[in-house]
Amino acid sequence: MPLPLDPTEPIAIVGLGGVLPGAKDVPSFWKNVMGKVDSIVEVPADRWDWRLYWSADRKAADKTYSKIGGFVLDFAFEPLKLRIPPPVARQMDTVQQLAVAATAEALKDAGYETKEFDRGRCAVIFGNSMGGPKKEASDLRVYTSMYLERLAQSPAFAKLPSAAREAISAEVETSVKSGLMTITEDTMPGELSNVIAGRVANTFNLNGANFTVDAACAASLGALAQAVNGLRFRQFDMVVTGGVDQMMAAPAYVKFSKIGALSADGSRPFDAGANGFVMGEGCGVLVLKRLSDAQRDGDRVYALIRSIGASSDGRGKGITAPNPKGQRLAMERAFEGLNYGPADVGLIEAHGTSTPVGDAVEVTTAAEVFAGAAKGSVALGSVKSQIGHLKAAAGAAGLLKAALAIYHKTLPPSINFKSPNPAVDWKNSPFFVNTPETTKWTPSLAATSQSLLAAAEATRPAKAMEPGLGGEAFCLGGADEGAVFNRLERLANEAPAEGALSSYAAKVNAEGPVAQPVRLSLAAESSKALKEKAALALKNRGADIWTKAPPAFKPKSIHVGKGTAGKPKVAFLFPGQGSQYVDMMKDLREKYQVVADTFAEADRIMTRLIGEPLSDILFTKGGETPEKLAEMAERIKRTEITQPAVLTADIAILRLLRQLGVEPDMVAGHSLGEYGALVAADVLTFEQALDAVSARGREMAGVKVKDNGKMASVAWPVEKVEAVLRKVDGYVIAANKNCRIQTV
Repeated sequence: MPLPLDPTEPIAIVGLGGVLPGAKDVPSFWKNVMGKVDSIVEVPADRWDWRLYWSADRKAADKTYSKIGGFVLDFAFEPLKLRIPPPVARQMDTVQQLAVAATAEALKDAGYETKEFDRGRCAVIFGNSMGGPKKEASDLRVYTSMYLERLAQSPAFAKLPSAAREAISAEVETSVKSGLMTITEDTMPGELSNVIAGRVANTFNLNGANFTVDAACAASLGALAQAVNGLRFRQFDMVVTGGVDQMMAAPAYVKFSKIGALSADGSRPFDAGANGFVMGEGCGVLVLKRLSDAQRDGDRVYALIRSIGASSDGRGKGITAPNPKGQRLAMERAFEGLNYGPADVGLIEAHGTSTPVGDAVEVTTAAEVFAGAAKGSVALGSVKSQIGHLKAAAGAAGLLKAALAIYHKTLPPSINFKSPNPAVDWKNSPFFVNTPETTKWTPSLAATSQSLLAAAEATRPAKAMEPGLGGEAFCLGGADEGAVFNRLERLANEAPAEGALSSYAAKVNAEGPVAQPVRLSLAAESSKALKEKAALALKNRGADIWTKAPPAFKPKSIHVGKGTAGKPKVAFLFPGQGSQYVDMMKDLREKYQVVADTFAEADRIMTRLIGEPLSDILFTKGGETPEKLAEMAERIKRTEITQPAVLTADIAILRLLRQLGVEPDMVAGHSLGEYGALVAADVLTFEQALDAVSARGREMAGVKVKDNGKMASVAWPVEKVEAVLRKVDGYVIAANKNCRIQTV
């Protein structure tokens, strides 16, 4: 029976890959974004000699007045790792190489480099315009014959001796062709734009639909729209999508210069000094799945794609002139049918090309759509300020930045903004340009916007991951063993085919199994796991599993009990220090608002106490070196950091459990955990407890004695430990009886 279609189902971004100006991969890209790195450089000598094509005179024929761009430098394609024959790789245009390399990173990032998935149901959809540089090179090789013919037709050339004419013609042909590859059967598929997606599908053996979308500057978001629609209509189950562009040859510079679109000196979106865009190149790739499938498969989710709005400008002043009508339609359509509106958005990654008219039209039109938002409440940014305009890949680059901003809960900077564009009414605008002072952010919504050069736009709101448990507990009870097994059969048969299990677990557990004399519980993260575990338990029907559970039960989180439970009690035990680690609670902070709010509260308090937020000390931002990670790990071992960190984690989990309806009947704490218990019992507020443990930690760290001593945890009863210690010379004592079989 076909599964029902949901044209509004959220689409999860589960993997990211990219090769961008100044960045060989996504972690490097995010590090550059956060580090405010400007990756715009002069045209590299190995691309083309700008001195041949440049002129400061903007009216000079066949010349460009711009000689800067966002270039991918030091890219090394490794075909053998991807099982691509070197002769084929040499004929592949670099746009294909960039797409393949970024896809490899995205699939690895999503966990599908090694994890099995249905390759027959994985599509590949890329955005690109005009292919890449290899076609121009092969065309030049073919056109050499025409140039030689024109040379031969020159009266001055004809006056030369025959031998000289032949020698010059041969030298010219050799000179032109020497740097150009011979045309073979691999040349045509190696350079066609529409083969980019096919090359990716071929390399990774993906058998879903593959095609390339050309929508100029909106090409990668046009590809995204097709990818999202295909997932929602179940044409495929996973998709590799994004955009790639390397249209950076001299002719492109010359043609854009004649439009007057380029800047000669830099990219400054929304700034009064904006005077044109800067060309850029690169590739951005995303792996997408339906949210229900991502949750079922345990995928990490960066962000959710909720809606896409698209439009055309229709008739306007000119084919390349921005039209407010089209931009407004795209944004309005993006919010149609959603349960939130523009006022809920916290970040817009704008088109922001750095053209004075384009920027003003975009911001002013967006302000009309976002009129319900408070003044200065929505951050505005453009990654083009750092890497230039990647044209067909621009939307993918902006989407990478927006998804990472949501994932890292950070408002990233937009650089080179000093004096606001005077054509925008910033005073009454809902927007503010997020300058290089980055801001911690509890993500609500983010949106990216990208203009289609031939008069259309695409806007993509993305929402942070919604609360939902990664696994669910199912508790069954009955008067006897047979009744429990019957309920277990029904549990497996009635389980949803796919999707989250939360509502089903709530229904099952509402039947009050704990009051029954015979009980069985199991935990499952997906319907598939639920049915497998139920089948394992049902195999033991007839065996007395309630007297002695089979060894396979515990590793599979299957537990049994017998006897009247009476009224069960719930106790929370809060741990002491020693359990801390880098990124502790980061996954829950990204998934649950109550956890994020708890860390935000701790950040405010700790900034007052130690001068910096706890989150900056505890959580990575992406791109950290091994040395930096080691430094972070060492720092959180310091008592004055450890104790506030562990307490904050305790209270975040306490609040989350309470939000999910789990209330303790009693609480206890071990060592530092006593403060968590006091907060749980409403003896102390969280702020009072943080003040106390911070002071406690500082005092402990500040103790200066000749011998600080050492502590060791021994997995042995205290009586046996003390018997051994009596035979040891010097001062060594059993200081703490942690439990029956552990002594400090």
